[in-house]
Amino acid sequence: MNHFCENDDDICQKNSYHPKSILITGGAGFIGSHLTVYLSKHYKTYRLIVLDKLDYCSNLLNLSSVEHDNYRFCKGNILDSVLLDRLFTEESNIDTVIHFAASTHVDNSFESSINFTENNILGTHYLLECSRRHRVQRFIYISTDEVGIVGEIYNIGTDFEISNIQVAQTLIDILYPDDKNNNNGGDHVSKSNMLEYVQDRPFNDQRYHLNSSKLAELGWTQQVDWYHGLRQTLDWYLNNRNYWNNNNNNSNNNNNSIQTIEVDSNNIDKLKLNNSICKLSISASASSPNH
Repeated sequence: MNHFCENDDDICQKNSYHPKSILITGGAGFIGSHLTVYLSKHYKTYRLIVLDKLDYCSNLLNLSSVEHDNYRFCKGNILDSVLLDRLFTEESNIDTVIHFAASTHVDNSFESSINFTENNILGTHYLLECSRRHRVQRFIYISTDEVGIVGEIYNIGTDFEISNIQVAQTLIDILYPDDKNNNNGGDHVSKSNMLEYVQDRPFNDQRYHLNSSKLAELGWTQQVDWYHGLRQTLDWYLNNRNYWNNNNNNSNNNNNSIQTIEVDSNNIDKLKLNNSICKLSISASASSPNH
């Protein structure tokens, strides 16, 4: 969105488009929630509406740090055209849609291809049609690298590459350094025994490579290197074991009503996790240097 610029006043001054009310679909997911939190902290004048069905890859706690008085969360499905129309009618000033909502994970697409087609294609079509009827000015579609050309595309990536087996070995090295290579004082565990090779999934990719030069031209640069980013991610998950809770997810709302949900973090059931040794499974071809 062209108005989201903090360090380039010339670009902002030349652009006459200033969003007032933004609908973010899939805003309780990992990436969508980060954008929502960022907008809530840096653009206080925007009206923010998050629409999410709270499926397997979303969590209301992702939005717990939203700092915004002009914010609304709605539980709903983009496949529900009646609900979409009611939401756009109630929020009559929506001028911008940022579309994150989608089914994810390639393995899931093999097992539930119909659901992927419904959510990612038909759901997007419903949202586009509703946006057209309600005269939305900007529709920004966030997707993975598997999509074909849709308008202007900016790939987010770096030139760093690493194989799957290197990722697995690095995870083990971080979790179980040499001087702590035992199960909390128990029997010694060999690192090599923590890796299990399995068959590739169908149509397995041998390499992912994205050209992110267009994004670099806008001034974007990597701030955290891969290893330190992995360390920070692991530390976060180890220190926040009670974060994910299935009771907040996996319940869809199909009665065409618009439901606003509030979360009391004090009443969330704690997950019971043990300290057993983890075992990482990697595909048979994961040792390929280009994988």
